[in-house]
Amino acid sequence: MTPARQATIIAALEHVGATQPCERCGHPTLEVCGESALHLLSSQRNAVIPTVVLACQRCGFIVEHAAMPLGLL
Repeated sequence: MTPARQATIIAALEHVGATQPCERCGHPTLEVCGESALHLLSSQRNAVIPTVVLACQRCGFIVEHAAMPLGLL
């Protein structure tokens, strides 16, 4: 991931107020790790949801945000 893309992701998260500390340990800093996708399987269709992956810098807890509502697609 380029520094420019990482900055775009951080700005998008800040814009929607997604700046809370880690929900597991309370550490204030979550690091943008990259982009991924959730693959949902159902009997009717397969869906892919692009995501942004964050990890706590202290305990390693991983959080994913859907990229579309953040305007990242």
